Amino acid sequence: MTDYCQSKIQGIGKDRVSRVARYYALNTTARPDLRGGARKVAENDAKKQHVMDHIKTSTCRASHYGRRGAPGRKHLPCDLSVKRMHELFDQQNHDVVSYSLYYTVFRQHFNLGFGHPATDACSSCARFQLRVKDPSLTEE
Repeated sequence: MTDYCQSKIQGIGKDRVSRVARYYALNTTARPDLRGGARKVAENDAKKQHVMDHIKTSTCRASHYGRRGAPGRKHLPCDLSVKRMHELFDQQNHDVVSYSLYYTVFRQHFNLGFGHPATDACSSCARFQLRVKDPSLTEE
């Protein structure tokens, strides 16, 4: 097999080979790998932890009616949203955290929803609430 065919099989073109050879001839060292960039893992982890601490301070209410589709799901007040929580975070902390990072942490690390689902009351609770509102109501 010729060198040309073998280089095509490996996905390396002759231009790439000539650039690498030229670099080696000038510097007498192998070309360094310049892919990627600076990783700010510690800084991002600190920001994520700060966001998680902020979300944990929100008052959540567990759904008392068992839900098969979302076990362990908790609910925040309906007047909140992820955007509103991010705005509150920015006001309180003056820490530069993007909305996308805040949203990602919210979705990946928490099982939270806003408001309460319409089926969040069992029939007994609904009956008792109606009876409290109108004591003259009969069983029918």
